[in-house]
Amino acid sequence: MFSQGLVGYMISTYHLEGTAAYLVWGVGVLLSVAAAYLLGSINFAILISKVVYKDDIRKYGSGNAGATNMLRTYGKGAAAGAFIGDLMKTVIAVLFGSLTLGYFFDGGSIAGFFCVLGHIFPIFSRFQGGKGVSAAAAVAIMMNLNSLDGLMLIGILLFCFVVIVAGTKYVSLGSVITFMAYPILQSKINGVFYFTDASGETFSRNRATLVLFAFLTAVVIFVRHIGNLKRIREGTESKISFKKTSKKPVDDTSDT
Repeated sequence: MFSQGLVGYMISTYHLEGTAAYLVWGVGVLLSVAAAYLLGSINFAILISKVVYKDDIRKYGSGNAGATNMLRTYGKGAAAGAFIGDLMKTVIAVLFGSLTLGYFFDGGSIAGFFCVLGHIFPIFSRFQGGKGVSAAAAVAIMMNLNSLDGLMLIGILLFCFVVIVAGTKYVSLGSVITFMAYPILQSKINGVFYFTDASGETFSRNRATLVLFAFLTAVVIFVRHIGNLKRIREGTESKISFKKTSKKPVDDTSDT
């Protein structure tokens, strides 16, 4: 099913052609995009701050509804909850897109990207969400779990992020550089594009779609962190700390 997706299965099973086939594809794409965006709009940083702390994370620190601001404001437990929640919603979105549109059309990449957009601009939270890094990381991982090349890509990106953050204490800088490398590395590997389904049939994924949405993700992450990069240059960007700090009203800094 994942090879051709529900859409491809319907087209081949019912021998749809022409307008009917395009209509089914269109509905499948719209369904994947809408479902992924709505899933992305479920912001766990906001949910945890409201349900557990009877508060709103966006009133403190950077004003950003993300794991880093949760760490600074409420501590490690709250940050971990927000991060894991954002990862899981993205995993569900990617699986839904893959099931609907299939691997060849790369529904997972499409759905994953719109889940990232939902995380950044959540319709349920007045379009004020996070920076999209945790959701984008989940997409990169999900798209590359099936081969040794893909696992190497994940390892390289993780190593890059950890080294930069450990050396500079800037999560924003680590995020931007890591995701700038993402589409470049994604375009260089080959093994990730081939699959064998349950029947033993080997098929390939749409390489162009995979790399395109990796590039678009990198662009979105970069744009969302332009303010952070300016503050790093000016020396005013907040550095990461794993200690809970006292609640501070929203200032002019932002994080991941």
